[in-house]
Amino acid sequence: MSVTDAEAGEFVRAYLDAFSSRNLDQCVSFYQSNAGMTFGPVHIQGMNELTRWHQARFAANASVVQIDEVSVDNDVIRVQGKMTSKRLKTWRIHTISGVGEFTVKDGKVSEVRFRMTPLSVVPSASI
Repeated sequence: MSVTDAEAGEFVRAYLDAFSSRNLDQCVSFYQSNAGMTFGPVHIQGMNELTRWHQARFAANASVVQIDEVSVDNDVIRVQGKMTSKRLKTWRIHTISGVGEFTVKDGKVSEVRFRMTPLSVVPSASI
């Protein structure tokens, strides 16, 4: 089953609203109970791990600061954008650019893959 452009836009808006408001229950409600997430060399699986991942992002004050493009390929919603966090700023990195690929099955995310875009790190101004 394919995701429509309208469904993809609605999904992205709703998920980012939940993420920016730090609504943990609503964020994890977007995922199937056994959904997986891959970012860099790390892979997590299941609701407990997804809950911990969101809690860690909230604790680091992570935020999406820009969405450049949302596209759909069958059941994959691809979101390109930029984000930041306290942890990144500790390393003097203002933002990173990347892509999130959300595979949606039966209305919920079954798998998500995050990857940085080459040359995506924007350093903070010198102190």
